[in-house]
Amino acid sequence: MNSNYIKSLLDRGEELAFDLPAEDNATFGWVIITARKPVEPDSAVVTPAQTAQFERESRLAVSLPYKVVVMQVSRNAYQNKAYLTHRQHIEQESQRFASLTGVAEFIAEYDLKLEDAKPRASIAAPDPV
Repeated sequence: MNSNYIKSLLDRGEELAFDLPAEDNATFGWVIITARKPVEPDSAVVTPAQTAQFERESRLAVSLPYKVVVMQVSRNAYQNKAYLTHRQHIEQESQRFASLTGVAEFIAEYDLKLEDAKPRASIAAPDPV
């Protein structure tokens, strides 16, 4: 996939993912890439405090739209599917970026290439915590 196609997928709400190569046999993981869009709160439903939260999230979505979540779980918890019901089994790191270039540089630290990303649905990754 080229970067324009990746951007278009993310901009329309698709999530991209990788299986995370383990340094040892004890862990297993995933990297999930998403793009956030500003959200307009429904003023009839939300409180003023919630409106302020929506505004903060919208500013963040404009300045740093791309989010990368790295999740790792022990192989034992993965094989027993314990991570599905006991979220404490998952270690998670989250980073936000202004551009796909920043995303590509970050995931390169895990020996991953943005153009090799797959649709998240094709990777058995759990939802981020």
